[in-house]
Amino acid sequence: MIEGLNDIHAEPMDLLPQAVGRNLDFSTAYDQGQLRQITFSGSQLPGFAKNAACLIDTRSLASSLQDQFRDIRFHVRGVPPVLFHVEAGITMLDLQQLLDHQQPRLALQAPSAGPSGATLAGILSTATHGAEFRAPLPADSVRAVHLVGPGGEQWWIEGDVPVANQKKLQLRYPKIDKAHFIGNRWKGIPGLTAQDVLNAVTVSMGTMGVIYSVVLEVAPQYGVRQVVHPTTWDHLLLAADVVEQDLRAGNTAANQRVLNVLLDGSLNGTGIAEKDNVLAHLRINPFNFDCWVINQEITPNLPDDANNPSPDYLGALAPAMAFRAVDKFQHKLALGRIFDFLSWATDDLDVVLATLARPAGF
Repeated sequence: MIEGLNDIHAEPMDLLPQAVGRNLDFSTAYDQGQLRQITFSGSQLPGFAKNAACLIDTRSLASSLQDQFRDIRFHVRGVPPVLFHVEAGITMLDLQQLLDHQQPRLALQAPSAGPSGATLAGILSTATHGAEFRAPLPADSVRAVHLVGPGGEQWWIEGDVPVANQKKLQLRYPKIDKAHFIGNRWKGIPGLTAQDVLNAVTVSMGTMGVIYSVVLEVAPQYGVRQVVHPTTWDHLLLAADVVEQDLRAGNTAANQRVLNVLLDGSLNGTGIAEKDNVLAHLRINPFNFDCWVINQEITPNLPDDANNPSPDYLGALAPAMAFRAVDKFQHKLALGRIFDFLSWATDDLDVVLATLARPAGF
């Protein structure tokens, strides 16, 4: 990266057809001929020589190794943590399903650990996480890594807590001898512990080798109750008793008040008390500033759906859209955005709203 400091690169611009004009207006370094945005800032990775690097797709490495893990696991006294050994090319969606099919059923400690299509190795290597604030991050749930390093050498790396019996591990993986086992009593580099190495390898951005498999600390399956509350940016700021100018100015207290509202369902509308809430997520529509606040709480069993089992979807949707359109139609909120997209004449607004506001069945 030092070699690429202040380098110049031509990056493709991801443009929507209707946004090309706006992008070209603000872009001062756009190459029309190559359809590239010329970037100058930051450190860039230098270009690789031909055939000097390749991309490895590990998604076929998606099997459970739990049956073999029982034979190599280090025996601990008392109640051991629930550990699960799996190949790291598995996607997060498949991992969730795999844990769900165990006996007893298992689950990740953080329900929304990352994008469903991302691989476990990718999630860990980039320290990706969801909006949970009480559960450990996925990277913090790693207890051991089976790494294939430079030259094809295999390494077993675990932290301060023993995971595998070294002798039994070598019987299963003959290439992992004593010199390639980094565990609790490892003293290979002065000043570093085995936990330091495990942390570095787990979130290594792929720079230390290929993560073949991972031992995760998981949990017995639990239920998650999620509530999504629709609101607006103005109402959210009002609930926090702040103004947008304070946020733009970097006012710490104002930002903290907004965060407190997102954490506390009694303030943001989800109804999940702060002491029970485990997730704080905010989604904002950048066009009309409609917002959706999402909170979750853990339930011992799979939760019952508190919604009406036969909701009158159109009956609820029509008045809501009509309200938003009447409320701030001139500002292109909600239904106004649809009218604008379809180029409907504003003279017909009263007729359309009257149609949408009719009770279901008419």
